[in-house]
This record gives sequence, C-alpha cells and structure tokens, in this order.
Amino acid sequence: MRLFVAAELPREARDRVGALLADLAREVPEVRWVKSGSVHLTLKFLGEVEPSRAASLPASLEASALACAGRLPIRIRGVRAFGSRGSPSVVFIGVEEESPALARLAAAVDAAAGAVGFAREERPFRPHLTLARPKAGSRALDRSIAARAATDLGRFEIRALALFRSLLHPDGAEYVRLAEIPFGAAPGETS
Repeated sequence: MRLFVAAELPREARDRVGALLADLAREVPEVRWVKSGSVHLTLKFLGEVEPSRAASLPASLEASALACAGRLPIRIRGVRAFGSRGSPSVVFIGVEEESPALARLAAAVDAAAGAVGFAREERPFRPHLTLARPKAGSRALDRSIAARAATDLGRFEIRALALFRSLLHPDGAEYVRLAEIPFGAAPGETS
C-alpha cells in the first residue's frame, strides 16, 4: 500500500482552501485541481509499504507527535508553482511557520520513519499544500498563479499527525486515514 505521513488541516482552513480551489477551477478548468477534502500538509512520503510493516508505523511516529506541545501554528499564504513558468509541475499554496517547530516535526517524522527502515529525506522540507499537478501549462494558469502570489488564507493550528493510505483512481487520488496521532498524546493513545 502507498503511504504518507501528514498533518490534517482544521475545517476552517480546508474550507478556505476549498474556496480558493473553486475560484481556480473556474478560471482554469482544463487543470484537474485536487478535491478540497484531500488537501493536507505532507510531512513524509513513504511510498509502497507492505501491510505488516505499516502496522508498526503509528507507534514509531508517537515520539514525533509528543514533541509538539498540543498545537502547531501555521499560516497558509501565497500560491506558487514548482517547475518552470509556462510548465509548472505542481501548483501549491505555501505554508509558513511562526517558529521552527514545523521543520523540527518534519525532521522528527523523517527520523522516526528512518529508524524503522524507510529512506531518509534528502531534499529540504518545503511545507506546502498541493493544489494541482497540471499536465501542461497555459497563460491562464500562469495568470491565476501570479494573481494569487500574495493570497493569505490566514493562521491556523494543526494538532495531530496522521498516517494516510493513498489510493490512485482515474479521477484523482483518494486518501484514507489509517491512524491519527495527536500532538502531546501519551504513548498508546493513537486512534
């Protein structure tokens, strides 16, 4: 099964990202935008994992979640793209942290996954929320991204890690939460 570790957004943040996605879809309908309910902050992509190996992951991630004191403030701001102008590979909105806590959390998750045999991340952590993976660029897409470079959806708090399974379908990915690990939760209190 294909797995990743992420922080789920609070409902208000998902609603604001959903409104942004609806606006973008009206302006650039040829791009397949992610479903607003699927937007998440990826902390570690694990790839294909045997089910028996996946069962041990929540316990391995508890120490990472415990390192966060109940909540982690973030600000969601600035639509941008990875890839070149005219041919973006990923359209996203940035996630800014008010302290180094988010980067420390991502490093702790990477270390926890590394301790149970997953490859360590070699790229720097660049927190973002993926909005689309366009098949091709266009002027309309470039204009929509540029017009929202300063979009500020506000400040929110994330309060838990989650282990997700990604199911790939022809109409887009479906993410199934396998475990949630609240920040500051005592060992053994995963759901």
